[in-house]
Amino acid sequence: MAGKNPFAGSEALAKAWAEGYLAGFAEPETDHTRPFAPDVLEAYEQGVQNGRDDRRQLPPERGGIDASGESSLSDLIETALELGLHAFAEFVIHDLFDAAGGLVSLVVQVVGIPTDTPIRPLEDDWEGAADQPEDTYIAVCPRDDHPPMLEGATSDGYWAGAARSTFGDALSDREAHGHAEAVVARCQVPEGTCGVVWAGKGT
Repeated sequence: MAGKNPFAGSEALAKAWAEGYLAGFAEPETDHTRPFAPDVLEAYEQGVQNGRDDRRQLPPERGGIDASGESSLSDLIETALELGLHAFAEFVIHDLFDAAGGLVSLVVQVVGIPTDTPIRPLEDDWEGAADQPEDTYIAVCPRDDHPPMLEGATSDGYWAGAARSTFGDALSDREAHGHAEAVVARCQVPEGTCGVVWAGKGT
């Protein structure tokens, strides 16, 4: 996988690249574009290509796509249940969740984690079984252009689905939301962790 965000020196370009990476990774056979200024669009499109390349290189047991270029929702849920989950690329998530500042607190708020509960991000090499008793999953979209009247949208333009007890339900929320940049976060209060996860065996 691409090891770092090439636009780390610019918050706007880094965020656009990271969003593009998520879109390309989630839907590698789809063309993605956004109504950005030319320099921001260039960063986004580079991210799309990097994410697309990384997804195409994944073996099936890590959520790779099949020969037809597709991986169905049911395939991802089945993979999660059979092989578990692993943390998504931290070099992407940092530029969206930490730099943006609002998404981590949004997830914590929707999940209902008390504000005095210490929460840390998942380790880069984290992997574990899906749908454990203390797990909470939530679909979140890092795009900040959601209309205010959309259910789940925040005043900052982000979006979050409902808190779910299974990865599959949150993944279905992500699919229904319709933005390729959306992800699924896993939070577990007893272990004090929250982070974006992907179906499949870790590295």
